[in-house]
Amino acid sequence: LVAKVDVKEVYEPIHERARFIAAVTGMLIVAAGVTVLLWWRKKSAEYDGQRLKTETERRALVLKYDHLSKHANDIILLIDPAGAIREANDRAVSSYGYTRQELLRMTIREVGASETLDDAESQMKSVKEHNGYVFETVHARKDGSTFPVEISSRVIEIDGKNYCQSIIRDISERKKAESSIRRITRLYAVLGQINQAIVRSGERQELFESICRTIVWYGQFKMAWIGLVDQQTLTVRPAAFSGITADSLQDFNISLRDNAAGRGPTAGAISTGRYVVCNDIGSEPGLVPFRDLAALRGYRSSAAFPLRVREEVIGALSIYSSERDFFNHDEIELLDEIARDISFALENLDREVRRKQAEAELVNERNRSAAIIAAIGDGISIQDRDFKVLYQNDRHRQMAGGSFIGQYCYQAYEKRDSVCEGCPVAESFEDGQVHTAERSVARNGNETLQYVEIASSPLRDPEGRIAAGIEAVREITGRKKMEQALGESEKRYKLLVESITDYIYTVKVENGRPVKTVHGPGCLSVTGYGPEEFIADSGLWYRIIHGEDRAAVVEQANRILSGQPVAPIEHRIIHKNGSIRWIRNAPVPRFDSAGRLIDYDGLISNITALKQLEAQLRQAQKMEAVGQLAGGIAHDFNNILTAIIGYGNLLLMKMPEPGPLRSYVQQVLASAERAANLTQSLLTFSRTQIIDLKALDVNAVIARVERLLHRLIGEDIEFTTILHEAELPVLADSVQIEQVLMNLVTNARDAMPSGGKLSIETSVFEMGDEFQRTHAYGKAGTYALVMVSDTGTGMDEKTRIKIFEPFFTTKEVGKGTGLGLAMVYGIVKQHSGYINVYSEPGQGTTFKLYLPLTAGPDRRRSPSEFSADSQQGTETVLLAEDDEEVRRLTKTVLQDFGYSVIEAADGEEAVRKFLENREKVDLLVLDIIMPRKNGRETYLEIKAARPGIKALFTSGYTADVIHKKGILETGLDFVLKPISPTDFLNKVREVLDKA
Repeated sequence: LVAKVDVKEVYEPIHERARFIAAVTGMLIVAAGVTVLLWWRKKSAEYDGQRLKTETERRALVLKYDHLSKHANDIILLIDPAGAIREANDRAVSSYGYTRQELLRMTIREVGASETLDDAESQMKSVKEHNGYVFETVHARKDGSTFPVEISSRVIEIDGKNYCQSIIRDISERKKAESSIRRITRLYAVLGQINQAIVRSGERQELFESICRTIVWYGQFKMAWIGLVDQQTLTVRPAAFSGITADSLQDFNISLRDNAAGRGPTAGAISTGRYVVCNDIGSEPGLVPFRDLAALRGYRSSAAFPLRVREEVIGALSIYSSERDFFNHDEIELLDEIARDISFALENLDREVRRKQAEAELVNERNRSAAIIAAIGDGISIQDRDFKVLYQNDRHRQMAGGSFIGQYCYQAYEKRDSVCEGCPVAESFEDGQVHTAERSVARNGNETLQYVEIASSPLRDPEGRIAAGIEAVREITGRKKMEQALGESEKRYKLLVESITDYIYTVKVENGRPVKTVHGPGCLSVTGYGPEEFIADSGLWYRIIHGEDRAAVVEQANRILSGQPVAPIEHRIIHKNGSIRWIRNAPVPRFDSAGRLIDYDGLISNITALKQLEAQLRQAQKMEAVGQLAGGIAHDFNNILTAIIGYGNLLLMKMPEPGPLRSYVQQVLASAERAANLTQSLLTFSRTQIIDLKALDVNAVIARVERLLHRLIGEDIEFTTILHEAELPVLADSVQIEQVLMNLVTNARDAMPSGGKLSIETSVFEMGDEFQRTHAYGKAGTYALVMVSDTGTGMDEKTRIKIFEPFFTTKEVGKGTGLGLAMVYGIVKQHSGYINVYSEPGQGTTFKLYLPLTAGPDRRRSPSEFSADSQQGTETVLLAEDDEEVRRLTKTVLQDFGYSVIEAADGEEAVRKFLENREKVDLLVLDIIMPRKNGRETYLEIKAARPGIKALFTSGYTADVIHKKGILETGLDFVLKPISPTDFLNKVREVLDKA
C-alpha cells in the first residue's frame, strides 16, 4: 500500500525535541551567567571590604601616631629638605612659646640660638649622610631665653618624599647637675687643701692668707677674703684676701650698725651668726652700693660665712663667684663646713696663745707671790701635778729639815715611793677644793712628836685648769695638847636614812656649841641603837666610838664648830651586839647670812664590808708572794729528792733482805719522803700543786677517815660526826680533802690538852646576797658546808686574823711548821671554796668550809696497780733530762729492768739522736723544762718525723709553770718529780702498753 506521509508531521517530533534541548541549553547558559555574575559581585565586595579595613586601620594608626607625637614629653618636629618645619607637637608649642601656626611658618634655624647657627648646616648634613644623627645644641624660645637640647634626628619617607624627623629633649636639668658636680668637686678640693693648711699653719695671719689663695685657685672663684670685726668702730676690717682686684678691698666700707649703708652678706653673717647668700648681686636691693663695683669686677653672686672662736663670731669668710645662682644647697653645705673647720683651727691657735700667756703669767705670779709668802709664819710649798716641789719658803724649809725643790714630796718628806694616803694636795687635785689634814711628825731624829695641820688649795691657770697645788703647814702641837686636856666629849650625829647602810644626822649649834643631835631612823641598822635611844642618852654616841678613834672624831667636830674646812673621816664604832663596825662620817656645815654656824648635817655610811675586802686583798697579796716563793724552789727540791729517793730505792733493792744497813737506807728514804711531803705542802699552800678533781661525796670522805681521826685525837676527846642525810657531791681531790680534815682535827686536839669535845658536821648551805654583804666575799650558789668545832682554848681577834698566814704558829718551837692552816687555806681556795673561822678565848673554835656542790659522785673504780713483774721491759727509751743526776738515775732504773736507753742532755740533742735511731725508739721520756728546746717543742718535732710516737713527760716544776708551757692541756702522760723508781716503772709500762 502506498501511504501518503506528511513531512511536517514527520519532522515535528524532531523539531520539538530540538526546541526542548535549545530551551534547556539556554536556561543552563542563563544560570551559568547568573552564577558567574553572583561570584564576581561577591569577590568584588570582599575586595572592597578588605580595602576599607586596611584604610580604617591605616587611619587609626595615623591618628594614634599623631596622638603620641602630639602628647609626647619631648619636642617632635617634622622638617622638609629645605629646613622648614612641617609638623610640630604640643610639647614644641609649649617649649618654644610659639603658636603651632607660627612654628609651621619657621625653619629649624630660627629656633636655634644665635650662637649655634654656624653649626646648624653641618648638623643637618650629618643627619642626611648617616640617615640619622644625635647631637647637642642650644635652642631659643620666643622670649629670647635659651635652653640646651639633645636632638635625635632621622630621615623618613612620606608620600615619596624624604623628611627629617627630630626628637628634641630639653637637657637643662642634666646640664645643671653636671655643672653642680663640677662645682662640688672643686669645693671638695678646696676643703682638702684648707685642712692641710690648718695642719701646717702655726700662726693666724699665715692661715688666713693660705685659705684665701686656696679658695680662689682650687675653687675657681673671682675673689675670697676674710674680714675681722673691729669692736670699737663696729666695722669689718680685711685680714686677708685673694683674687681679681682684691687689692682694692678698701672700697668696701662694711658697717655692723643697724640700718647702716653697706650691710651686705658679710655684715649679715657676722650679725646673725649664720651664712648669708646672694645669688644675683645685680638684682639684690640691699647691695645697691656694691653693684657697680661688683659688675666691674665680674662678681655675679656672693656668700658670707661666720667665723667663731669660743662660740663668739669674730669675723666672716666672704666668697665671690662669676656665675649667677652658684650657691645652691650642696655648695653652701660644703662652704659652711669649710668655715667651721677654719673656726676650729682658730680656736686651737687661740688656745695655744692663751696657754703660753698663762704659763708666763703663772711664772710672774709665782715671783710676786714668793715675796708675800716668804714672811708668813706658816710653812708654804708649791707642788706641780706630779707632786714635784716647785717652791718652799724659809719656814717650810725649816720645818721640813732642808730644801727639797725639784724632788717628789712623798720621797723627800716621808721616804715613800708613792703619794701618801689621805694627801690633801692629791685631794685638791681631784676635786679642786680646799682640803686639810693633820699629821704627827718627828723630824731630824726628834723623839717628841709634833703635830701639824696641813691645808691645801689648787692653783689654777687662766683657763681654770688646776696647774699646781699650794700647801700650808702650821704647827698645832700646843693646840692639840690643849684639846686633849679638855677631853673628847662634845659630839652627836644626825641625818636621814638613805639606804640600809647609810643614815643622816643633824647637829643644832648655838653660840658655837652643839645643843642637840638628831639621828635618822637608819641608825638602827648601822649601830644597833634606835633614834630614841640616842635622844634618851646624850653620851651614847661618844661611848660607842672605838676608843682608838675618838680623838679623830672629836677633832672633826671641833673643826666644824670653829668654822674650819672639814673632810670626811673613817672610824670604828661598837655595834649594840658587840661587833666592830667601820663607818664613814661626812659632815656638811650650814651658816647664816652673817657667816655664823647654825647647824651641820652629816652622812654616816657603813663601810665595814669595804674594810673587810681591803683586809682580804692584803691577805691575798701576802699569800701570793709566799706562794710564788714556794713554787720557785719546788723544781730544785724535787730534782734533788728524785735522786735521793731513786738511788735509795735502788740500793734497797740490791741489799740482801736481812742486813744491818737496810735500816739506815730505810731511814734515809723516810726522811726524803718527809722532805717530799713538806715540798708538796708548800705547793699545796701556794695553790700550784696538781690536783685530781673528781665528783665525790663529802660524807663518804669523812666516813672513810673517821677511824683514823679517832686514833689521831686520843681517848680523852669526845669525837662525833653529824652527817647530812643525803649525799653532798663536790668536785674535789679526795686526798687533799682528807689532808684538810686531818690538819683541822690535829689543831683541835692540840687546843684541848685536857680533853674536850670535837665534832664534824655537814649540811647544805645556800649562799646569797646576805652572806656576801656580811662577809664581803662569796659567790651565789649551793654549797656543801663542813663545820669542824672544838671546845678548846680558842683564840683572840689578833690571832684569828693571822692563822692562815704561812709559818705563823702559836705552838712551841719545834712543835709546828706554821704551814698546816696555810695548806688548808690553799686547798680550799684551789677547790673554788671559802673558809671561815669563829673563835673567842676560852670558848672554843669552829671552822666552816664551803665547797660548791656539783653533780653526783664519780663511782668508777681506780685502775689496779701494776705488779712487780709487769715493770720489766725490753723496749728502747729515748731519755731527755737536763739534770745530770736525775738523768743518770733514770737511766740506771730503766736499764736494771731490761730497757735500752738513749740519753740526751737537752731538747736539740734528743731530736738529733732520735733521727739517728728513728726505728729503734719505742718511748720518749722528756723533761718539760730544758735548755735549747723544751719538752713540748722536742715532742712536736719528733712527732712530725714519726707520728704516733709514745711519750711520757716529767717535771719538778709546779703546775702553773707547766700550764704556761702548754703541756698539760695536750692530754699527754705526765709524772711529777720526785717519783719512786717503782711508780716510775709502772707509769713507763702503762704508757708502752697503751693501744
